[in-house]
Amino acid sequence: GIGVDDMYVIVNQFQLTKESLDLEDRVGIAMKNAGIPILYTSVTDFIAFLLGSTSSLKGISSFCVYAAWAILFDFFLQCTMFIAILVWDHRRKEAKKMDCCICIGVTESEEEKPRFSRAMTEEMFGKPKKAEDL
Repeated sequence: GIGVDDMYVIVNQFQLTKESLDLEDRVGIAMKNAGIPILYTSVTDFIAFLLGSTSSLKGISSFCVYAAWAILFDFFLQCTMFIAILVWDHRRKEAKKMDCCICIGVTESEEEKPRFSRAMTEEMFGKPKKAEDL
């Protein structure tokens, strides 16, 4: 999807930075490395939809105009709002808060516990079948 791949690139570049750096430096390095690739994909998508807007079919033309502007808006949101949410989530992890209920802290023992046990997985999906049973 459009925009989702940009988030993967940004998060990947953020995770590749050294954790010993300040958060602002990590975000700056991540955006320095991810900014140009997401700019290129957004510009090429924008141009492709802009060219599609020259279609003689009114429905396709209208859709392409809408999609071209949505691509630009998405790029702007990736570089502003998504980065802010990424920083907010990183600070939540540093404060050892839960994912959904950020008001609840996580103790050291809960942090090391696996989230899904084999028994829980088997209860949800059933026991795995052996190759000879297939």
